[in-house]
Amino acid sequence: MSIAPDTSKLDLPALSHKLAAADLGGCRHQLINEQLLDVRGWRQLPPDEIEARLKAEPLALLAAWELTDAVAHLNQATLSEKKFLKPFTSRKLLKRMAYLAFEVPTTELPQLPRTMLVTRSSVWDGLLFLHNVVRWALRFGALRKYDLRQFKQLNLRYPFAITIGAQPVDAVEAAIFTVLRELGIAWVEWDPQIAGHHLETWLCEHLAVNHDIEQKKQQRLEFREAGGTENSLFVVRAMGGVDGCLVRGQIERDLGLIIDIVVRVVTKSATAYL
Repeated sequence: MSIAPDTSKLDLPALSHKLAAADLGGCRHQLINEQLLDVRGWRQLPPDEIEARLKAEPLALLAAWELTDAVAHLNQATLSEKKFLKPFTSRKLLKRMAYLAFEVPTTELPQLPRTMLVTRSSVWDGLLFLHNVVRWALRFGALRKYDLRQFKQLNLRYPFAITIGAQPVDAVEAAIFTVLRELGIAWVEWDPQIAGHHLETWLCEHLAVNHDIEQKKQQRLEFREAGGTENSLFVVRAMGGVDGCLVRGQIERDLGLIIDIVVRVVTKSATAYL
């Protein structure tokens, strides 16, 4: 990875020893190791060698935390496959997967349309969010195992996953933020001056999602297709007329459409355009 996080404030010796002693039997969710970078084999190495590798490969930090410090949170917070896929089966297609990486009071949790949200209750929610992005890429992007270039290209080409971030609370979260961005996941800087009652509007704007008020109105309309049959006709005429439209008869399978325009000659290109 081209941008490395600052590891000077991380306790890499302690993480190295934790990884060497990790019991994988209790790690039910190992997507980073299974799909992006596998550090499980490093447990057989001396701790100083593990530390050197962790310092050299930023993603390895997240893979190591996945097997150590973050295990309890991931085991508790990870959605089942059924619950994870449910938003993708809605009639309104999911548009965004967002991680709100700042403190959001539970009384002000935004209701964002067509968005799968992860809100921060722990620094390990950054890993939970990355798990969700990997699950999306596996399901809908045909992600190849350990192909970090493909994973990054998916995130850059289809900015489906977005992190709304503020200042990290510690060196661990700073490293997680750096890796998420380096993996191509879009980043939007959170403005702490936004008042709570404006939070939802601000997020809708920056995530490019709306509450679909107009769409709800359209759903109450009845749409019927007509025309295209051998008895249908379409004519553009060069003659005077009045603004507006006139519908005669009932809309059935056959349809006649006549357009009058105030010109002397109707070209083929004008007819095709209309």
